[in-house]
Amino acid sequence: MNQPVYHLAQSDVSQRLRDGATLRSESATDCQHRADTKALKAFTGRGREGQGDFCKLEAKLERLHAEMDELAQLSKTVRGRGFYLSVHRRAANGQHSLRWRNVVGNAHLPWEAMPALFAQQLKPIAAWYIALQARIEALNNEECVVRRALHQAKKAVSSRKQ
Repeated sequence: MNQPVYHLAQSDVSQRLRDGATLRSESATDCQHRADTKALKAFTGRGREGQGDFCKLEAKLERLHAEMDELAQLSKTVRGRGFYLSVHRRAANGQHSLRWRNVVGNAHLPWEAMPALFAQQLKPIAAWYIALQARIEALNNEECVVRRALHQAKKAVSSRKQ
């Protein structure tokens, strides 16, 4: 029974994230491409400020979304689980958030109910779930902050173009 917990705690996902490995994506590449093609225009010294921040925020948001997806997949590897994580995506504003779902009925579980469900698990698994819960809350909050900052950066860049 210790093997699943060890696998969860020492997973490739968490190790890559701790090592600081970056995830390349098409939108980050597109952002870089836009920055590179802008350099081909006559240099006037205008319009380039904020572009680096914009690309960094986009890349950070993509890393957060990738980590959320990986944690959701990781939560489904626990044997005998009664609940798992799912990534909730809002199309209106692009928000991603991790939520607990019940295996039976597929209903969302409230955050307040989770400590009682964690307590029903074996101690090592319960400890892993508690640590995971803290990371989930931090990820959800960080995603909101980064997404809001990216929205502000987009507004700033678009207002400079006018």
